[in-house]
Order: sequence, then C-alpha cells, then structure tokens
Amino acid sequence: MRNLFPSVLIALMVGSCAPRPYVQMGRAQAEGAVVKNEALVFENADCRVSYQLWAPGGDVGFVFYNQSEHDLTIYLDQTFLVVNDWSTAYFQNRTFTQSQNQFASTSVYFNDAWLPFAQTQGRTHSQGTEYHEKSSLVVPARTQVRLSEFQLLKKPLLHPDLDPHPRKKQVRTAAFTQDTSPLRFSNRITYANPTDTVRFENVFYLSELTNYPAKMGWKHASEPAPELPKDADYSDLKPLYPDGVYVLYWKR
Repeated sequence: MRNLFPSVLIALMVGSCAPRPYVQMGRAQAEGAVVKNEALVFENADCRVSYQLWAPGGDVGFVFYNQSEHDLTIYLDQTFLVVNDWSTAYFQNRTFTQSQNQFASTSVYFNDAWLPFAQTQGRTHSQGTEYHEKSSLVVPARTQVRLSEFQLLKKPLLHPDLDPHPRKKQVRTAAFTQDTSPLRFSNRITYANPTDTVRFENVFYLSELTNYPAKMGWKHASEPAPELPKDADYSDLKPLYPDGVYVLYWKR
C-alpha cells in the first residue's frame, strides 16, 4: 500500500503538460487507544484490536488478536463500519469460486489472504467449487485475524478554509474537535466469549486536515524528511504516524 503513493506521484509529474498532483492529509484521534508498535491499539480483557490507518483513502481494517485462553467468535453480520452515522456490515453475503484447468490456476489476494480464483484459459474444460462467505469467524486463543473490507475516503474532503490547490506558501491546516469534525468513524465489533456477547466499539474522528502540493505533502508526512533530489526513491520514506490518512488528487 505504502509504495502506491510514490509510483502514482512520479507518473503524474512526468511531462510539462501533466496534471498537477496534490495530496490531502488528515490525522485522526482514537478515543481510548494507545500507540504500540506503530499501530493504534484498543484493548479489553478478551482481545486487542490494532489499526494502521496510513493508506490511500485510509485503511479502516483491523487486526483482531484473541488474548484470552478460550475461543472468540466474531459475528460479521453484527460487526459494522460506521462513517458519519452511516453503517455497513462486514458480512457481505458473497460467493467465491475456485476453478482449475489443465493450463493454470490462479489466486486473488482478498481480505489479506490468498483465496482460490480461476480464469479459464483457451477452450479447456474447467471445474469449479463455490465457497460462500461465512457470517461468523472463530478466532482461537492466542491467535489473530485481519479484517479489511473498506476504504475510508474515495476523494478529498472540501473545507471552506482550505484551498484545494495551494502553493507552498498557501498551505494551511484546519483543526477539529469531535463535535466539529467533518469525519467521524468507528468499527463496532460484535463477538462472543464462553459466557457473553460483547460489542466492542473503536471510535475515531478526524482532528486535522491539510492540502499540499503532492511532493511537499509526502516529505512532510515521512521520516526522514530531508531536501530530497528530484529522482529520490519516495518508497523508502517511512510514515510518521499510524493515525494518518491521505487522498491523492490532481488539478487538470
């Protein structure tokens, strides 16, 4: 994910007539979370839920670690991403197909796992097996799973105090409280332990927002942040924070 930004940026900047790239960067506050091992972590007696938001559009997926001594069952049809009061269930009732033929079989990387997937080549005969998405997921003791279904932002947020196409000296940052934030989101995770059903809510809100010329923004958000030459390898830069999101866009 992190290598996507620099590759797109370089492509956009080639040629004098190319559109000008910009990037909107935001920081999120996570209520009750702490930073551990470059991740935002929510924790209770049963589980530890970790986030690394830094990705194009913001990755609101999470790693669910069962730190108890018994199995936990996550109910995906009762686990929701909520964005500004709009909710979407993690269970999508999908069907996946595994197929094979005499030439090749392929896989697709979905939800951080390789799932069987086949594409018939030529006119060969193929056989397929369907797999239906399950509405619950058992996580054994002292193991973890990753759930990653949704992108937080598809396009930059508009704000009256922020120029969407600023020059370097016009860059400004807008700050927000939980009440004034234009973007509030949470994961409401429902799971069962041997004695109870628990709703564990992880709440975030956007606390600041800045629009940058793309090269300036990427340098600002990365470590180290020296004066890089034009041919610098941006993929080597390490984001400073796990609570950041960004959206790349351009002026045509």
